[in-house]
Amino acid sequence: MNTEEQQEEATQHNATASPLLRLPAEIRNMIFAYALSHGDIELNVVPRIQNAPSRKGCWKHLNWPIPVNISLIYACQQIHFETALLPYELNVFVVAGSDRAFQDFFAHRTLAQVGALARVRWVPNTRLGVRPATEWLERLRVCSARTWTSRD
Repeated sequence: MNTEEQQEEATQHNATASPLLRLPAEIRNMIFAYALSHGDIELNVVPRIQNAPSRKGCWKHLNWPIPVNISLIYACQQIHFETALLPYELNVFVVAGSDRAFQDFFAHRTLAQVGALARVRWVPNTRLGVRPATEWLERLRVCSARTWTSRD
């Protein structure tokens, strides 16, 4: 039996054996929302150039602070499928760091995660308040274009 067949078998077993997965989707969603809602998730994004020659120019940052617990997402494939974007949808991400660190935070998210990030606040720029990730990215793009235009 190959790995894909084993994963499929495990998925089928979980769907029938797991008391959580046997619950109706509406009740599971309530449980998942309760478990993954943390209010403000404060991230201190500190970009650093890694020293390894093959990683020159790569930015490294902390994705999740402690004690935010998202381990539910990794319980099994079915739960991961149902919950992977919930932390992004349910919480306010408060990102502290420079403009490059803020850009780096978005660069390390998938398109689906960025699309799900409905509430983001950038600490040095608190006057703009909480905004969707897509709006922040547009603002960063416009500011970056202005910077390059003014340098030319």
